[in-house]
Amino acid sequence: MRRVYKKIEQIVGNVVTVIADEVSYGELATITTPEGSSLA
Repeated sequence: MRRVYKKIEQIVGNVVTVIADEVSYGELATITTPEGSSLA
């Protein structure tokens, strides 16, 4: 299932934190910015 989150809670180094329901630790996410996309 695809989920879209618009608020980043925290960025520390190369770790991005968002608050999400019904997701598991280690699930893959795509971070999309005007500069491009990155897998997280």
